[in-house]
Amino acid sequence: MEVVYTIFQRISEYSILIPVSIGFIIFKYLDRNSFLIFLLMVIATFPQLAAFYASKEEANIMYNVYTVIDITVWGYVFFLNYKSKKLKLIIILSVIAFIFLSIFIFNKFGIKPSFIYELVCLASLMQICFILAYFYSLYTNEEWIELEKSPVCCFSLGLLIYAPITYFYFAFYTNVAPELKLIHNIINTLMYLVFSIGLLTNLSNQPKSVRWTR
Repeated sequence: MEVVYTIFQRISEYSILIPVSIGFIIFKYLDRNSFLIFLLMVIATFPQLAAFYASKEEANIMYNVYTVIDITVWGYVFFLNYKSKKLKLIIILSVIAFIFLSIFIFNKFGIKPSFIYELVCLASLMQICFILAYFYSLYTNEEWIELEKSPVCCFSLGLLIYAPITYFYFAFYTNVAPELKLIHNIINTLMYLVFSIGLLTNLSNQPKSVRWTR
């Protein structure tokens, strides 16, 4: 059974290369939301594969810093897609609060000694709230959107699959059963596959939309 766990862990670790590769291939067709998520995936590659080339302290630094970058980028993506000014303000305040909390924790406990799971749990809860607020805003605005052709909807669904599992995984990290680790690895891989689909939707939208100029 240990072999099965190891195989799925390796698949999970390397699965990030799928959306990253797709992003490089279709880079010129990416809209603004897709570009931001692609950029986030490129950054995420370093901590994701840290176990293969970095020391434990270096990996801890990368994971801790990435947690802050992750919630900041996702916050910005949802900020761009919210219509409500109140929701935009909530996004700004919550992300700023997270950044200051992270700085406080890093200063008090250090950024090297350990991977701070509590920040990951908080980030996961915030991401779930961002996603639910996004879909609620679509519902209240009664906008007609083809979800299967919307990159940001695909990204939201992928993150919504991943964030709840990640919260429980890291909330009980020291006592996690091997089965939950296996589920987390599978969900992590599934999320990157959904992100890949989100990136590919830019190709189907190309004839109907104006390309975002960076």
